[in-house]
Amino acid sequence: MKLCLVSALLSATIVSAQTALPTEYPEGAVALNGDVIREQLAGKTYTVKPSDGTTWRLDFKADGYVFLDTSRGYRDSGKWRIDVNNWCTEMQKTGPGCSELRRKGDVFYYRRTSNGEVVPMTLR
Repeated sequence: MKLCLVSALLSATIVSAQTALPTEYPEGAVALNGDVIREQLAGKTYTVKPSDGTTWRLDFKADGYVFLDTSRGYRDSGKWRIDVNNWCTEMQKTGPGCSELRRKGDVFYYRRTSNGEVVPMTLR
């Protein structure tokens, strides 16, 4: 009986520790057009905070290059561009991806290509 109780408590703890990734944009977040996206990204550096607790630095150069550094030591680089109303990257390690960029107040949001998570991005 004690073993069953311990097993049940352990299972409940593991399940509660797992959180679902946010896959929807926050209510009121407005999609940006390509010209605004270019203006907001070119020559600027952003902090991205995924739900896994890491912190990323995304540095968008005006010449179309982008650099990624994470708090866990992962680094990548590549090119970024605007495709109609999406911003797209062609990263050396991560590969290609495109996402719309939305804004609510001073926070930008985009959906990660790898897992569908909607993450916040703030200007540094």
